[in-house]
Amino acid sequence: MNGKLSERIFEKIKEEKIEPKSKWRFLIKNYFIWMIFGFSVIIGSLATSVVMFILRNNDWDLYPRVGGLIKFVFLTIPYFWIILLGFFVYVAYFEFKKTKSGYKYHPLLVVLISFLISITIGSFVYAAGVGEKLEKSLDRRFPVYQRMFYQKGMMWEMPERGLLAGIVVSINEDGFKLVDLN
Repeated sequence: MNGKLSERIFEKIKEEKIEPKSKWRFLIKNYFIWMIFGFSVIIGSLATSVVMFILRNNDWDLYPRVGGLIKFVFLTIPYFWIILLGFFVYVAYFEFKKTKSGYKYHPLLVVLISFLISITIGSFVYAAGVGEKLEKSLDRRFPVYQRMFYQKGMMWEMPERGLLAGIVVSINEDGFKLVDLN
């Protein structure tokens, strides 16, 4: 039986012209997978740091004027960064699963560890001020960023509730002239 099986295997190798692959190809592939995993964790960490900056510097004292805490939270949650963090945690999981022993670990454990690594590194990145710099840089370079991904500015465009933001261009005895954010 073994003789016939090995003959069929050799025959198939000859027919399909299967050739062995060198070890360096597998090593490069493995390094590439770990590199993508690392990149995903770094991007997740940056996203975490920006989320921390946004939440820390939120105008929390305004929530009674906006319509309550829940509405305030929905207006100010940095959806873009949270979705980005989730996406890269998934990419990290997907890439880790392809590693030599990645299949051995429960998917939830891998996602949780990736998430915790992103939060831990993101905390240090936030403490170093990178989250603030990244947020302000995106805001300056891409004006549409604030409108699309961060709705905090909408809170300040409610004059009926006493909230108005802009630049005071002149002051007189009757009041002042303000150019609003729009």
